[in-house]
Amino acid sequence: MNILYWLKKFFSPKFQQAVFIKLSLREKLILLGGIAIFITSGFLLFSQWFNQNTQTIPINGGTLKEGIVGQPTFINPIFSQSNEVDRDLSSLIFSSILKSNGGGGFAFDLAFDIKVEEEGKVWNIYLKDNIFWHDGKQLTSDDVIFTIETIQNPATRSPLFTSWQGVTTERVSKRAVKLILKNPYYFFENNLRDLKIIPQHLFANIPPENIKLSEYGLTPIGSGPFKFKSVKKRRDGFITDFILEANKDYYDKKPYLNNLVIKFYPNEEELIRAFNYRLIDSFGGISAKNLKEVYRRHQLFEFYQPKYYALFFNQTLTKPLQDKNVRIALNLALDKSSIIKKVFDGRAFVAEGPILPFMKGYNRIANETQEETGSLKKAEEILETAGWKIKENDENGKIRSKLIENQETPLEFEVIVPQSEILIETARILEEIWTKIGVKVNLKIVSLTEIENNYFNNRSYQIIIFGNILNNEPDLFSFWHSSQKFPPGLNLALYENKTVDALIEKSRQNPDQEERLKDLTSIQDLIKQDRPAVFLYSPIYLYIVSNKLKGLETKVITLPSERFIDISNWSIKQIKEIKNG
Repeated sequence: MNILYWLKKFFSPKFQQAVFIKLSLREKLILLGGIAIFITSGFLLFSQWFNQNTQTIPINGGTLKEGIVGQPTFINPIFSQSNEVDRDLSSLIFSSILKSNGGGGFAFDLAFDIKVEEEGKVWNIYLKDNIFWHDGKQLTSDDVIFTIETIQNPATRSPLFTSWQGVTTERVSKRAVKLILKNPYYFFENNLRDLKIIPQHLFANIPPENIKLSEYGLTPIGSGPFKFKSVKKRRDGFITDFILEANKDYYDKKPYLNNLVIKFYPNEEELIRAFNYRLIDSFGGISAKNLKEVYRRHQLFEFYQPKYYALFFNQTLTKPLQDKNVRIALNLALDKSSIIKKVFDGRAFVAEGPILPFMKGYNRIANETQEETGSLKKAEEILETAGWKIKENDENGKIRSKLIENQETPLEFEVIVPQSEILIETARILEEIWTKIGVKVNLKIVSLTEIENNYFNNRSYQIIIFGNILNNEPDLFSFWHSSQKFPPGLNLALYENKTVDALIEKSRQNPDQEERLKDLTSIQDLIKQDRPAVFLYSPIYLYIVSNKLKGLETKVITLPSERFIDISNWSIKQIKEIKNG
């Protein structure tokens, strides 16, 4: 006897006639209710058992469609630093010596081992032996040497040129290469992470200045987890789809996804619309304020980035900024938490210095705000005490001024603002706040190209809003060492402090990590005391994916392209499996 026998007997006409029909209505309802409870309880018990004793595992198959704003120009990692779309595609197609591990550190990629000798001057790199280019050729140490030498050639015009000056390469064997530095540099792992290798057999016979003319710019051949399959364009040349397929010969964990289609859109509005209409499955970089426009059910991942925006002061072009009290007051007047709420809907960190809270070397005490920020009253008191007075009959409104070198000097600045929605909104908030304390602000919104050509090259700005991208164990040399005050250096505040210079130099060469972190603490404290900039915020990178995509994890990313570092774990298809034991 079993349950199926009794169910069959219960629903037989003979049983119903003999028993069921004779029952009263109340008795029939009780009986049916009991049966319903029995079936429901059985189903719930089975579901509970099933969930407790099975696990979801990913399986191969499926296509992921990723949406991106912009267009690819040349998919070659020695050039892709200047174009975010190219960088995204390069991260999927090419491989590095090291890669980020998603937690602020590094993991091996092409290398299986690295040995550092001579106090950080010699780096011995040992390559895995099962690495092949997408066209079947083996990747060797010759490709590593060729890539570095191509970057070092001025004719190539690679954005990585500065990072690789002074590095000598030496072939040890087919799978081993020695890199020799002029001086110890303990942040060199960052260089190895950014060094994606290109194939010598494809580019060796092309003059460096002509590499960008190669057809491989849009039909790249790399060694990464995905390889180029095809590209689709409109008649006007706009690339609509870039289609990749899983590299079945990948030397590391092979992707579960069969295909990855990158679809391109002209702006964020169309990108969001495409996701809502199920034309794409994922996209990143959405502004926090537009999250409410995404009405399709989704997963939201928030990635921390070692990146901050600040107002950099050029004290050489305006006398008021040479007054430290002015710089203190400008910072004191700003309620940064309120700005973050308005601009990012709260999805950003307050930046109080050149190192952020989730980065190595951050020191809470050194960065802790000693004064109450967002205090207009205290900011005005500082300016008054420093001699910046508001004239009673000032025709221009509430503008402070001070007699400097026998000349009445107004408290007035021009602020250069890149053509970015969040930075423009931020600048207008700053203008409103600073006007309240008697500062006249002239905003000038310009394109990034114009900033690079007309402002960066000769540092012809009084104040500029801009962002610095760091690494999780930060090398502050490019941003705060006095030798980097002029191009191609990135010391936008033209900051000069001999003690800071010495500490930065020491931290780059010191093999003792604990001592390096102490030096970083001292650097943060000194920069804060000197007030060369007003640090604003560090935005969180927002990544939206459909509910069918599994395997993603929240991580720390240096660049948006690092959202793909664990893409081999992503899956669209999954099955349930009974747990072992």
